[in-house]
Amino acid sequence: MLRAILLLLIAVSVAQAQIARTYRWRPRQWSTCSGSCGGKGFQQRQVECIEMLTGELVEARFCQSRRVMKPATSQACGFLDCPVTVTSRPGPCSRSCGSGILLPVTTCKQVMANGTEVTLTQTQCDAHDSGAFSNLEICNPQACPPEYVISPWQPCSKTCGTGTQRRKVACQVVRNGRERKLSLHRCRHHYKKREPTVRKCINEHPCPDNFYWKSQDWSPCLVTCQQHRKVRCFSDKDNAYVEETLCQHFNRPVELQRCINSGIYAWRVDKWGECSKTCGGGYRMRQVYCVNAFNNQPARSCPLCLKPKDSIACSQLPCPDSAGAQGPSQCREEPRYCRTLKRMSLCQLDESRQCCDSCPPEVWEAHDAQSKQAS
Repeated sequence: MLRAILLLLIAVSVAQAQIARTYRWRPRQWSTCSGSCGGKGFQQRQVECIEMLTGELVEARFCQSRRVMKPATSQACGFLDCPVTVTSRPGPCSRSCGSGILLPVTTCKQVMANGTEVTLTQTQCDAHDSGAFSNLEICNPQACPPEYVISPWQPCSKTCGTGTQRRKVACQVVRNGRERKLSLHRCRHHYKKREPTVRKCINEHPCPDNFYWKSQDWSPCLVTCQQHRKVRCFSDKDNAYVEETLCQHFNRPVELQRCINSGIYAWRVDKWGECSKTCGGGYRMRQVYCVNAFNNQPARSCPLCLKPKDSIACSQLPCPDSAGAQGPSQCREEPRYCRTLKRMSLCQLDESRQCCDSCPPEVWEAHDAQSKQAS
């Protein structure tokens, strides 16, 4: 009996000794990555050897003797595409004289998640370029020579036979970025030639009995964005205006038309900005300015009635309410959202379709009735 007890105690001691010699590697948390993108960062961690039963920290040789593979202590990280880097440098001058500005040349590069660097196309670069450049440099400040500013030829004064065409010819000089009108003599002296303001035009069909509709010059552009002119029947034989019935077998030229750009001055627009709101109705803005179409310099002679819009509505979907209910509930309760989406043709968009589907039928009936009356 005593012998059996001794053998049992020896076995227990051997088992405890075997458990005490059981070890494992314990890795700590990874450190913060040294790089946030491009796959060029590294992070490290500590790997300790512990006794499995007690968790006591021991020397690394105890884990190494058991031939257990030690976990990695460092690794690469930051496998994300980096933000686009936009750089600008002075480019060519906007004018050869008269004080221009050095137009910036923009380059956009991006380091991808795999570490390779790519150069974006100009279209992609424009999407990341804020368009704001500081410290613009003046270039070519010397005064420009006089230059002609010429409008397109107007239509022929006659609809048959031989008539005349007219155009506007002016002379100007640009100094310090500003236009200054000069007499035509200055341009004629500089270029040694005269730019005609009137020329003969010959229509395909002759005028029977020399009667034809004679048109005067168009009036300046009105506030209503229209301009008019007088059209009367004229006799070449008598060199005088005659009864309009003598010209009734000819097509009469129009006497009223919508204003058009003269060809000398034109409106220019910048890109639309971001929407002022993400929901509930906001606006996008852009710069609209008048320039001389020949030298792209600022001007003040563009017809105001032809000025493009500098703001448009955006983000017309209703905002979520405080209870978390989304747009459809507001569309049911406030029909003005339905009318807005229908008027702006937004119901075909995925983000608007659910709202439109929830609108009361009487809203659509009222809208369709108004559309028919307008047409």
